[in-house]
Formats: sequence, structure tokens, C-alpha cells
Amino acid sequence: MRHLARERHRTNQPLTAISCVPSGKDRTGFAIAALLAAVGVSREAILDDYVRTSEAYIHNPPPREHLQTLLRRNGLDTLPQRVIDKLCLAPRGAMNAAFDYLEATFGSVDGFLTQAVGVTLEEREALRQILVAPEQHQQ
Repeated sequence: MRHLARERHRTNQPLTAISCVPSGKDRTGFAIAALLAAVGVSREAILDDYVRTSEAYIHNPPPREHLQTLLRRNGLDTLPQRVIDKLCLAPRGAMNAAFDYLEATFGSVDGFLTQAVGVTLEEREALRQILVAPEQHQQ
């Protein structure tokens, strides 16, 4: 987050960031949720977006062989498919609990971003300029 904000400020040019991971629901899902919160996206919209990972998996699960390397690396290659299916889902309650934790611990997601991550208000505004469509900036 901080890198994107600083680079945008330094170059004053549009930036693109891509996150490409096997399922994108755990650490990456949380990082994207925090990024969305940092630029003012509502909690409900973030949760709706997070759940799309499950919807995508349910409607178009990757073949097991696509997950096999990851499973083998983590000693999980003998798991039954039904367990793998559960591990690949992104339940709304999981991300909601993460937000609840941040609010209980830091007072808010903004508090977490400031205190734990060190993202300043100026950096958040730079991120907003990068990630939010111009017509949304006035809202």
C-alpha cells in the first residue's frame, strides 16, 4: 500500500498493480480488503467482493492438478477433494471477523492502517487517486 502511494506521489502517473495468487482469499484477500477500506470502500462492498472468490470457485473450480504443487509443498496432497473444496472457499464471516478484530484492537480499520501498517492520511489519499474512478472522488 505504502509503495503504491509513494510511487504515485513521486511520479504523478497512473499506476497498475496486479495480485496473482492461487486463490487470493487469505493474506492477499485481507490485503486487498484493507486496501479497499483505505480508499473508502464500504465494509459491505468489501465483503461482497471477498465472497466472489467462493462463487468463482464453486462455479469453476480449478482441476486438482492445478493445486497439486501447492498442496504437495504444504504436505496436503492426500487430502480428500471435499476438504480441499472447503479450504478454497472464502466465507463472508471470515473477513467480517477480521474487520471485527481490527475494530476491537485498533478502534477502526483506519486505526489499523495508521498504527500497524503506518499508512498516513496523505498516502491513503494518494491511493484513492490511483484506485477510485474520478467521478467517485467527490463522494
